[in-house]
Amino acid sequence: MQKSAPEELAFEGRAGRTRREFIHWTIDGVAQSAQVYACVNLNTDPKLREALLSGVNQRGEELAAPVIVHDPALQKLILFLPEPLRALELQERAKWLAKLAEETECAVPRYVREPRLAVGVVQLRAVLAEPAGGAKEIALLQRDESVTKREEAVQLRELRLRERAEAITRREDELSEKMEESEAAVRDAAMQQQELEARLQSIADRERGAADRERGAADRERGLVDRERGLEHERQLFETSSAGRLSVPEEVAGDPVEPTRPREQISSPPMSRASSLPPRPVTFAPPTPIAALVSDDDDVEEIEEIEAIATSFAHVDPAGTNAEDAGVERVSADDVEELARESVEEVADDEVEDDEVEEEIDDLMLETREDVTGLHMLPEEPESDIAAEHRGRELTWSLVDGTELYAFVTPSTDLPTELDLLVQLVPAIAPQDLRALILLTLVTPSRERFARAVLDPREPADRLLLDALRRKCEVAVVLHDDVKKLGTVSINVPREMNVARILDRSSRLRMESAPGPNAKARASDLPLTLPDGHLLLTALASSEETASATRTALREVQEAMSPERLDDALVYLSVPRDSVDETLARVLERALQHGLALPALLQERALANGAATDVGELVSKQIETFKKTLATEGAMGLDDAAIAENWERLIQLATDNEIALDPETHEQAHGAIRKFRGSSPSIPPGVEVDARRISEAGIPELLLMLDHPRYRKLAAMALAERNAIEQIDALCKAVRKMPRAEVVRVVPRIARMGEEVGDALIDGLSAKKTFVRHAFAMALGQLKLRRAVVPLLHLLLAEQSDGWRDIARVFGSFGNASLRALTRQIADGKGPDDRIAIALAHLAQNGCEEAVVAMKKDPDRRVQRIAEEALSHRISTREREEMVAGKRAVDALDAGLVFARRFVEELEGRAPEADLQSDE
Repeated sequence: MQKSAPEELAFEGRAGRTRREFIHWTIDGVAQSAQVYACVNLNTDPKLREALLSGVNQRGEELAAPVIVHDPALQKLILFLPEPLRALELQERAKWLAKLAEETECAVPRYVREPRLAVGVVQLRAVLAEPAGGAKEIALLQRDESVTKREEAVQLRELRLRERAEAITRREDELSEKMEESEAAVRDAAMQQQELEARLQSIADRERGAADRERGAADRERGLVDRERGLEHERQLFETSSAGRLSVPEEVAGDPVEPTRPREQISSPPMSRASSLPPRPVTFAPPTPIAALVSDDDDVEEIEEIEAIATSFAHVDPAGTNAEDAGVERVSADDVEELARESVEEVADDEVEDDEVEEEIDDLMLETREDVTGLHMLPEEPESDIAAEHRGRELTWSLVDGTELYAFVTPSTDLPTELDLLVQLVPAIAPQDLRALILLTLVTPSRERFARAVLDPREPADRLLLDALRRKCEVAVVLHDDVKKLGTVSINVPREMNVARILDRSSRLRMESAPGPNAKARASDLPLTLPDGHLLLTALASSEETASATRTALREVQEAMSPERLDDALVYLSVPRDSVDETLARVLERALQHGLALPALLQERALANGAATDVGELVSKQIETFKKTLATEGAMGLDDAAIAENWERLIQLATDNEIALDPETHEQAHGAIRKFRGSSPSIPPGVEVDARRISEAGIPELLLMLDHPRYRKLAAMALAERNAIEQIDALCKAVRKMPRAEVVRVVPRIARMGEEVGDALIDGLSAKKTFVRHAFAMALGQLKLRRAVVPLLHLLLAEQSDGWRDIARVFGSFGNASLRALTRQIADGKGPDDRIAIALAHLAQNGCEEAVVAMKKDPDRRVQRIAEEALSHRISTREREEMVAGKRAVDALDAGLVFARRFVEELEGRAPEADLQSDE
C-alpha cells in the first residue's frame, strides 16, 4: 500500500527507459567511438547498478560520459556527471529538458522535470542510498501540485461557464427582441388581413353595383324596344282612325265622324329616356293652318281658319318628372292628340267634300302625329365615354380591366407617346403628417412631371391600387379631356420591389403620423425628385474602363449599396432594382478584370454572379489579376497610394481566408506598400535571412517571420520548440496559411507544447483547408483532451472531404469518452450512418468492442444495423491504424494516409529531412 502512490506517479516515458548512445573522442589525433549507456533504468536493469557505482562502464574502462540514472520505485532521477564533466551541468540539464519536451505519451512528474545532480561516484552512491521517504515527499508535492492545477482548471472552467451563461443571456435577450418583433409582425399581418378583407368586400360591392347597372341597362334596352313597338302600334291606330274620320260617305256627310277605336287605345304609354343627362328643351313649330292650304281659286266654300295646335313647349319632360318643378303646365302626348282630333272633327262638321282638302287634312294629321311621336323619340345627346369619377381630376385609376390610370390633358397639351411611372414615399423632409403618403407620378421622357396622384395606404381604394402595382407594375395610361379619350400609353416598369418596400416602410410610419387637413393637396405640390442622379445609376456614366475609374466607381457603389442608402434609393427615389443590379454587375465585372479588392457585401454578390465558387478562390483570382494589371503600362491609371491600399486589402483578405502567398507575390506586395508607406511590418524585399540564426532570433523577430512565406515554417518551428504558449494564436493563424508540407512539420511540434494549446487546436478544426483540419484533429488525438471529443464529433459529421475517415480514426482513439458522445448522437437519430459505423469500428479497436457488440441487441433496428456494419469494418480499420503507426506499408495513392503517417513520424522524431510532397 505504501508503494501504490509512488508507482502511480512513476515516469514511464521513453526518455526514462534504458538506452544506449554513441560517443566520440580523439586520442593522439586518432578518432575513437564507443556505445555507452545514456540512461539507466534501475527498475528494469538492476544489474547495471553495480557497474555505475564502481565507476566502470560496460566496456571495462572508465569513460567520461554523462548518464541519466532513473529509479522509478524510489521516485528518483539523477543526472550523473563524472568529475571531468562537472562544468557541463547546465548543458546536460538543457538536453534532458529538451528530451522531455518530446514526451507526449504520458505525464511528466515533477521529480523527472527537476533531476538531482550527482558529480562523481561518491555523490551517486549517496543519492541512491537515501531512503524512500524523500520520494514520498516528492510524490506529496506532486500531488499538491496536481490538486493546484486541477483547482486552476476548475476555476478556468467556471470562468468559461460564466462567459457561456452571459452569452446565453444575451442570446435570450436577442430572442426576446425577435419574439417581440415577430409579435409586432403578426399584428401588422392581422391588420393587413383586415384591410384585405375590407378591400375584398369593397370589390364585391363594386361588382354587385356593376351587375345592377348591367341589369338596369338591359331593362332600359327592353323598355326602348317595347316603346318602339308601342309607337308603331299607335301610328297604325292613328292612321286607321284618321282615315275613318276623313273618308265620310256623301249620304252621311253631315253626321259627326265616329272613331273606330276608343281614344284610350290610341294614346301611347309614357316613356323614360335611357340617358342619365338632364332633358334638353325641345320646341316644335305649329303646323300650317288648313285655310292657308286652300286656294282662293278653288270651287270650295271658304273654311274657317283652324286654330293652330299649340305644340311649342318651352319645357317638356317626356317622363313627366320636371314639369311641375319648373312651374309650367305639362302637356302630354294625349293632349296633343285630343287637340288634333277636335280639329279633324271641326273639319268634318263643315262638310268638306273636296278630295284635295281631305288629302291636305290627312297630311296635316300625319304631320301632327309625327311631331307627337318625335316628342317621345328625341335624339339622345351623345354621352361622354369618360366616367364621372375620372373627370376634372389630374390622375385617377380603375382596376376593372387591369390597372388603368386616367390622366387629364388640357387641349393645349401635346400628347406624349412615352411615359415613366414613379412610385415614391413622401420624403422625410416633408411635414410629419405627410410622411406616410405615397406619390404616384407620371414623368415625360424629358423628365418633367405630367400627372400626379397622392395615395394613402390607409384608404382601401388606394391600397387596392398599390397592391396591384406591387404584384405587377404594368399600367395603361388613358389620356382624356373630360369628354373623350384622346389616346393610351402603356407603361411596364420593374418597380414591384419599390412598391413592396414603400408599403413596408409606410406601415411602420402609420403609428407615428396621420394625415392632416388637405394633406394630399399639400403632398401633391411637393417638388419632383428623379432617380437619375443617384450614385448607382451614375457610377459608370463614363465610358473609361481604366482601373483608376473602376476603383472610383467601386467606391461609389460600395457607398450606395449600404442597406440604409439602398433602401432610401428604392423608397424615396424610385430607383428600379433592376437598374441597381445591372450597374452593380458592370462594376463588379470591371473590378474583377483589374483585380481590385472587394468589400464583404460585394464579395457575396460576385459569388452569386458566378465569379468563383468561394471567397478563397475569388481572392486568389484577384491577386493574380492585380499582378497582371500592375504589369501593364502605367498600371491602368493607378497611383502608388491606390496600389498600396489595394495590396493591403488583398493581403488582409488572403489572411482572413487562409490563403498562402508565394514568396514573389509577398515581396511584390510589401515592396509596393513600403514604397508608399515608407515602412513595412514584414521583412524587406530581397533581404535574405540566415536560416541557421532563426533559432537565435527573439520572439518579435520570429513573429515577423511568420508573415513571410520563405521563413514562415522555420519561425513557427522555433516558436513551438521554445514552448511560446503566449504566441499560440499567432502560431495557429500562420499554420492556416501554410501548404501541406509545412503543416505536417509544424503542427506535431505544437502538439508537444501540451494541454495549454488545446483551445487553439480546437479552434483550428474550423480551418478552411482540409489538411489543416486533419492536422489539428491529429494533434488533439495525441493530447487526448476530453473537451475535444464533441468538436471532433461535429467535424466528423460535417466534413465535406474524404478526410472524414482519418477524423473518425482520431475520434475512435479516445475510447470510452468518444463512445458516450457517439451513443448520444445515435440516440438522437442524426448523422450519416456510414460515418458513425466507421467511428464505431475504430472504437472497437480501442477497447470498446464489447459495447459495440452489445449494440447489436438494441431494440432499435437502426442501431443494430450500424453496429453490424461497424463490426464488419474491424479488419479495414485495424489495417488503417497499423498503416498510420508504421506497422504496415502505406498506400501511396491515399493522400490522407500518407499525411497521417508523416504526422506520426514527426511526433516520434523519425521523419526524414525532405519535405512531404505537397499537392495543394
